[in-house]
Amino acid sequence: MANVEDHPAWPTLSRLPVTMTAQVALSRFKVRNLLGLTPGQVFETVSPDTEDVPLLAGGVQLGWTEFEVVEQKIALRLTRLA
Repeated sequence: MANVEDHPAWPTLSRLPVTMTAQVALSRFKVRNLLGLTPGQVFETVSPDTEDVPLLAGGVQLGWTEFEVVEQKIALRLTRLA
């Protein structure tokens, strides 16, 4: 099978909801910081801005992503698969 779309179960599997998570490491970031966030506020991450962040689905790493701004919204671009 060359593509996952060729699998007989793909029509069902492709409609299952999955929570995806991008892991961004923050230092000294507490719950009170999260609750106090305001629109436009910027915070610093531990990772260099040139480093991709892991992308997980259901706790399983799928690959790495980079952040991008698209039409004034934050988006993730998949850069490589795990």
